[in-house]
Amino acid sequence: MKVNLVPRPWRGSGYFHMAVDELLWRRGEGIWLRFYRFDPIAITVGYNQKLDNIDLNRIKNYGIDVVRRPTGGRAVFHSGDLTYSLVVPRYDRFWGGSPIAVYQRIGSMFLLTLKKLGLDVKFENSRRGAGRHFSCFASISQYELTFKGKKILGSAQRRGDKNILAQGSLLVDPPAVDPRKVMDDPDFPCWAINTLAERKVEMTEIVDAFKEVLNNHGFSIEEVDLPEDIVKQAYVCVKDYRLS
Repeated sequence: MKVNLVPRPWRGSGYFHMAVDELLWRRGEGIWLRFYRFDPIAITVGYNQKLDNIDLNRIKNYGIDVVRRPTGGRAVFHSGDLTYSLVVPRYDRFWGGSPIAVYQRIGSMFLLTLKKLGLDVKFENSRRGAGRHFSCFASISQYELTFKGKKILGSAQRRGDKNILAQGSLLVDPPAVDPRKVMDDPDFPCWAINTLAERKVEMTEIVDAFKEVLNNHGFSIEEVDLPEDIVKQAYVCVKDYRLS
């Protein structure tokens, strides 16, 4: 099985990344995997998430974009995290299945990846935490990953007739700006692997280890550029994801 891995661009605006992910999902030709970061810093919110009691002007004054994701779930503060997106056929024998089956498969692949790097991460089997909090990382759901008791991987999905789009973020480095100040919320999650681990883990290490895990599961990886027409369409569509 072939995975189209897009190694670049590592950095881009949240609006651009969300547009690319949705366009790849709608096109749905094969399996596509991207790893990327946000520049400038952004907060993405779930497709149906309400913005009640969120001060968009306050966030904008910090120079932070607020972006609507094509997937569900709750808000993620993108600074210091490594974000992935995965587009797969809905009935793929390895990746497909029910929503919970997809979360389980993705979580298990990241579990193996991080264990390769010597991190004692754990697979959660139950839900706990602040279920109504604005942030995705304030609560833990089944098949999400924790490290030293803190949730470090959050994921969300969008499902179509033919394809599944999964997006998620791995908290690797501490954020450049304290989200507790940005959100005026002392309980807003603010941790990362590299504030908890005994050694610094590089994002390139994580991507390389994930590729090894894919190879071990019988996948062949082809590093490809984004299709030019997808890039052009994404720049046209960025306004559709803008909330601030």
